[in-house]
Amino acid sequence: MLLFNKKIYLTFILFTLTLFISVISHALSPELLQQLKKENVVDTTQTLSDNQIAEIKSQNEYLYQEKKIDLKILMVPSTEGASIEQYAEKVFNTIKIGNKKLNNGLLLVIAKDDRKMRFEVGYGLEGEVTDIQAGRIIRHILAPNFKNNDYYYGIIAAQQSISQLSEGFVITDNGGYRDNQLEHAIFIFKTSVKLLFGILIVWLWFYAFNNTAGSRDARQGVAFFVTLFFSLFWTIFLNVIFDLGFWSFIGLSFLSAFFSASIFPKYHQHPRFNRIVLISLTVIFSITFIYLIFCYLFKSQKGAVSEDFSNILSFALSFVPTILMVVVGMFISNKLFSNKKEDPKRLPDPFPNTSPSSNTTDRSSSNRSSSSNSSSHSSSSSSSSNDRDSGGSSGGGGASGSW
Repeated sequence: MLLFNKKIYLTFILFTLTLFISVISHALSPELLQQLKKENVVDTTQTLSDNQIAEIKSQNEYLYQEKKIDLKILMVPSTEGASIEQYAEKVFNTIKIGNKKLNNGLLLVIAKDDRKMRFEVGYGLEGEVTDIQAGRIIRHILAPNFKNNDYYYGIIAAQQSISQLSEGFVITDNGGYRDNQLEHAIFIFKTSVKLLFGILIVWLWFYAFNNTAGSRDARQGVAFFVTLFFSLFWTIFLNVIFDLGFWSFIGLSFLSAFFSASIFPKYHQHPRFNRIVLISLTVIFSITFIYLIFCYLFKSQKGAVSEDFSNILSFALSFVPTILMVVVGMFISNKLFSNKKEDPKRLPDPFPNTSPSSNTTDRSSSNRSSSSNSSSHSSSSSSSSNDRDSGGSSGGGGASGSW
């Protein structure tokens, strides 16, 4: 009985798969796929006029020639039972949209009667046309126009959005456009503020502790309340004014504060500690802030930061972390591995001992010590050639010659 049930189950699965494959194969005739591969825009619903199709093809050609994006648009009445995702993937992989090396294929499938649509993106375009950006094109551009039966304008607007994405813009949550490079600069600036804030809080604690009079407990109490007031005020102020994201602000600030608290106790009494910390914080903050300002000012007509400026600035910024790491590494290594201890400077003795007998005794003892040192030095130098260790082996290197 159990074997009979397994046979029925397997038969049902095979029947379902066969039916599914036959449905998709029927919906995707070889003629339709070849037409799409050749013409790039196919409308089997007769919704678009010939002039409209010609204009869409012209925009497609522009995307291909100027932006290296191979966009194909297929508009069908229905996927005939197949999901829109499986249908689009089947079309994309059957006609292999896009260049083999660039993987720059992009497919838009519109199932008019099903009221569904799908962007299928090639691997080479996933950095520009991300899943989020494709979804925003559908929600903010295609869907509103399709609801008004304005399919032509929806497709044209979607093509323009794809062109904007290739130029460095991103589509925001409300359907607007923002310069991707500028958004990247804003992200770097906000992240640096969060990390630097944690370092600043720890430095402030040590500064208040070192510059407060009283017992150790009293100094710790003053440092705690000063740091607490400063951190609460600026946390609220920065998050309300600049919208840094409260929880990410707390998380990154705590991370940098924890790292700083593990390092600063070793060096906070160094005479240049305050200067080094404040200069480092100022330099890092200034670099990110200047980069943000330049992203606003040095824009091309397309809205993106000019390529020459971006290359120069990226090259300059690449040295900053390296320089900081070298400086910090030299400072730490100097503290950890330096065994030289300078003799403390002493004031001259106000009551020098000028007794002749003591001078004579010191002079004679110094003469004896110097003579003993010289004799020991001579004996060690004479015996050094016979006391070398042995047991080495040749590494096979060397040189040979002839004359």
